[in-house]
Amino acid sequence: MRLLVRLNLSDLPLEVRESNTAQARDQLSWDLPHVVVVDLHPPLDRGLALCRQLRWTPTTGTIPSVLLIEAGDPDLRGLAIEAGATICLEKPFRPLQLRSTIQGLLDSHARMASPAHNHAAVANWDDGQPSTPSNEQQARLEGAKLAARTAHHLLNTPLSLALGYGELLAEDPRLEDELKSMAREVVSSVVSAAELLHRLQRISRLEERDPNLPGGPILDLAKSVYGAPSGAD
Repeated sequence: MRLLVRLNLSDLPLEVRESNTAQARDQLSWDLPHVVVVDLHPPLDRGLALCRQLRWTPTTGTIPSVLLIEAGDPDLRGLAIEAGATICLEKPFRPLQLRSTIQGLLDSHARMASPAHNHAAVANWDDGQPSTPSNEQQARLEGAKLAARTAHHLLNTPLSLALGYGELLAEDPRLEDELKSMAREVVSSVVSAAELLHRLQRISRLEERDPNLPGGPILDLAKSVYGAPSGAD
């Protein structure tokens, strides 16, 4: 992740320095950066402690911080904002989004905060009114949500890296047009996969489709996710 961030900020008028949280906390006592980017991952307390030090130390209190967090976790976003994060970017993020965010902070020293995501309640939408699922249905739904969260957690970093390197290659003037076109196809596929992971975080009931598949049926996301567009896969 450090390499991906450094590569995507290399064209901005700044010097990018990499360090772990312990090194960063020490460096803040004698070398003040313009912006701090923190990849928030377990153990979370280290990254959050760095943000608190940055925000509540008089000499660094005005330095903006950008936290890279897992998507679909409003509690984690709340912890990050509470610790003093200026902006939270959800992984997998688009490298162009990271660059524009950093550039904006450098230009205006803006203080921005993204709202937490809202999650739909368990509901039966056949009649437009919520209904209470049975204990068995609720247990199955909770199991599916656990699997979705696990997949999202494990795939966030690989998807971020694939997206970042794909966009870098797609914009590289040294590459032939055919290779850049292939890189754009990779980016499009990664974005589609990331969107599916985001939608899986929002399942509110279990509806199946394609029962004759070799491994058994799969979720019908168009019916399992509240507010999904008609005809969604």
